[in-house]
Amino acid sequence: MSRLAVMTRLGFTFTNVMWSWSAVNDLTQQVMFFPWDCYLDREYFERTNERRYLILHDSWETNPSNENTLQLGYKDAVNNLNRVIDNGYGLTVMFQTPVNLLEYPKSSEKAEIRNLHSASYFNAKLFRDGEGYFATLISRHNT
Repeated sequence: MSRLAVMTRLGFTFTNVMWSWSAVNDLTQQVMFFPWDCYLDREYFERTNERRYLILHDSWETNPSNENTLQLGYKDAVNNLNRVIDNGYGLTVMFQTPVNLLEYPKSSEKAEIRNLHSASYFNAKLFRDGEGYFATLISRHNT
């Protein structure tokens, strides 16, 4: 099932399905991000035994192949994070697997989705740490 079909079924909408990195459900006041399953913060996990995943990094603002070009999804993602930070929306995440293993936290290659883990999603807690925004998983929900 496509990311758009899953999000539509769950009541989430994208600003633009082609380049948005997050989706919003205004009815339930939730924002859904799609972290790469390989973006587990391993150093944090080794220190705390708590899993947190990178959902947005400051370096992602510009296109890795042309740093004079802004990533369209970045501003949209920041606006949606602000819904969580400023407007009380809940953060949810649904994992995806990239076609190629990505360098953490910044990859110079274009990321493509191999698999969306659409059978479940997680409520999460948002943290800002250094140059990144992280999601710590709270509870799992089956779609």
